[in-house]
Amino acid sequence: LRDLPFGGGVAFLSQSGAIAEEVIEKSHAMHIPVGVIVSIGNAIQLHIESYLEYCRESADCTAVLLYLESVSDEARFIRIARETARVKPVVVLLGGRTAAGRAAAQAHTGTRGWSDAQMDELCAAAGALRVTSLRELLLAGKAFGRYPRGIGKRVLVLSNSGGPGVICSDRAVAQGLDLVALPAAFAE
Repeated sequence: LRDLPFGGGVAFLSQSGAIAEEVIEKSHAMHIPVGVIVSIGNAIQLHIESYLEYCRESADCTAVLLYLESVSDEARFIRIARETARVKPVVVLLGGRTAAGRAAAQAHTGTRGWSDAQMDELCAAAGALRVTSLRELLLAGKAFGRYPRGIGKRVLVLSNSGGPGVICSDRAVAQGLDLVALPAAFAE
């Protein structure tokens, strides 16, 4: 793997070729700097951890996005993801968080699946940020592609109308962000 070229930016590793195709299409429309996309399927020969190690070692990789339905060796995945997350963001979209989704994932990749709580525990242990939709994964890719080190937790909500500002404020707090007041010099 060390000899593979990396175009720089965000890496996307996926257990679904169709999701990889969607990320390719959306990355162009959303201006996400994707440098490598790997579709591993159910990882018969190389597992997600091998590619994750490669991305960790690549100086050109700024963040790693993952779509997973299963992990063959959870302890190894947690160790490697945690090591990677220490040097660059790791964002995970886990498929199969409902009973129907787990059944579909089992048919797709043969996974036993995880409950929603187990998914939270896996991501927390791995030091990875968990998202619950492809849109959130793409937005994370756009943000970390542009600001690989993040921009912090402090945010200011500006709105041209009350309702959208209220909804945005609620969502920001629910996501763990700290809302700050508009500086007095700007309020006049």
